[in-house]
Amino acid sequence: MSDEIRKSGKFSVLMDTTTDVSGYDQCVIVLRYLFETSIKERILSLKCVESSTGENLFNTLKETLNSLGIDIKKCVANSFDGAANMSGQYKGVKARLEEESPNNIHTWCYAHSLNLVMTDAMQCDITTISFFGLLQQTQVFIKDSHKRLAIYLDQNPSVRLGAIGITRWRSRSDAACKIFGRFDNWSECDANPSETLNLKLAYIELILALSIISDSEDFNPKTRSEANSLLQKFVSYETILTAMMCLMIFKITTPLSDYLQTKNLDYAQAWNIIASSQKLLDAARQKFDQIVEAAEKFVEVMTYILNKKIEESVHCFSDIIIENEFPKKRRIIRKKKYDENSQNEVVFDAKQNFKVKTFLNVIDQINSSMRTRFSDQKRLYQDLSCFDPKRFKEIKNGIPNNALEKICQLNASIDKPRLVEELQSFANQWAGMSSTLLKQTYRPDQYSSDDENTRESEDAIQNCVTKIPCKSRVKCAYNLIYQYNMYSVMYTELDKAYKFILTIPLTQVSCERAFSKLKLIKTRLRSTLTNENREALLLMQSEKGIHCCNRK
Repeated sequence: MSDEIRKSGKFSVLMDTTTDVSGYDQCVIVLRYLFETSIKERILSLKCVESSTGENLFNTLKETLNSLGIDIKKCVANSFDGAANMSGQYKGVKARLEEESPNNIHTWCYAHSLNLVMTDAMQCDITTISFFGLLQQTQVFIKDSHKRLAIYLDQNPSVRLGAIGITRWRSRSDAACKIFGRFDNWSECDANPSETLNLKLAYIELILALSIISDSEDFNPKTRSEANSLLQKFVSYETILTAMMCLMIFKITTPLSDYLQTKNLDYAQAWNIIASSQKLLDAARQKFDQIVEAAEKFVEVMTYILNKKIEESVHCFSDIIIENEFPKKRRIIRKKKYDENSQNEVVFDAKQNFKVKTFLNVIDQINSSMRTRFSDQKRLYQDLSCFDPKRFKEIKNGIPNNALEKICQLNASIDKPRLVEELQSFANQWAGMSSTLLKQTYRPDQYSSDDENTRESEDAIQNCVTKIPCKSRVKCAYNLIYQYNMYSVMYTELDKAYKFILTIPLTQVSCERAFSKLKLIKTRLRSTLTNENREALLLMQSEKGIHCCNRK
């Protein structure tokens, strides 16, 4: 691996720390580099650190690289989470790397950033806070007692309730979808309620289980009261409408989150997917009526299934009514002062009140957080987009004078005038070369996005895990240059630029995957493993593609 890194010339660093089952602080070092035509993110080392300060972590990184003969000055980029010891401006590992390599590009892991965006959005309003609190409280209530769990499993043995965890990025989406289904089940549902019986949802079985627990004398009054309280919340119209709102948001953000967690991300392509998601979230502001229609369809279908289940059941259930509208509340009139003439202007319609105070609030918070957290390195991305094959038609007639300045500034070895000439030449010849030289194959690890309009953007997000032709990405362009030896004389500067682009990381989820492997390896039975043996086991488990040669 170290030989490949040295031959590649440039690399990026991904680092993270965690506490293992023995209580030790473990630091994993992952390097991203381009070897021939393959983007690789390899675990370089796992170190047990005594101090998690930025200075100590940087020294650990530098010593590890030096021991393998890798020059730290060849590091062109890094991706860390938002912890101060990693991304700190003055004493973090990021700051120390910039001292060694002034043009080092720092990226705050976009997978972590998206998780923070969703956290900001789901905690900005008490309605969404209460909704996810309800899902978590219900999961704990059912799971913490074998008697209650047995009642639920008797109703629904196939669907387990999902827990909401801080470290599991799609836990909110999974927990909501297991109970309420997916947004498309209700927004695009024109079938009769009887045709939806095969949907694997936990909603009906859950409220039936809660009803049995609340009516049973086998449980104490506190448990019965809690079950009844949860039941009333699940059948309320506000909960159902909130669920539909969250499902619509998850329809956009969950595929993006999954994409950002894939291995060997393409920086330019990931930016396309992020931009497409931002367009969809902006357009979601106008979709409140679709959410209401989905909620009404959900109530209609669930009421039909509930009545059918009650008729077939041997239990005698109390009346369970799923609300199909907000309950009417008495208008509260605020007391006025003696000389006050202003009117108490309030939104009296409950549905309109939900739209203004919850729906628009959550959507605006997501859009604001997306613009704030994904604005870093935007100027660099504008340069990188010029190297995207989908943009070649636009740059055939010329490239703006201020284009490619950022990438040439970060990589001083690139000659800008020559790069512009080579890029225009390559763009003009791309259509002919790609059709004759590139095989029309399909690969599952390649993604497509179109940002010309909202409809195409939505297709890009929904198809981000589907197979597409392999000549539509930045890496495809570099593959052609490398495969036919165009980098030696014809496109020397373009070759440098593509290598630089493909070396830049967007996330550091490879570190998270390493910690997942560590959790499997260092179990409680192996908690006394020495550091050397633990590191060897981790590398054997994670980097199975590396073939070791036996040296005498």
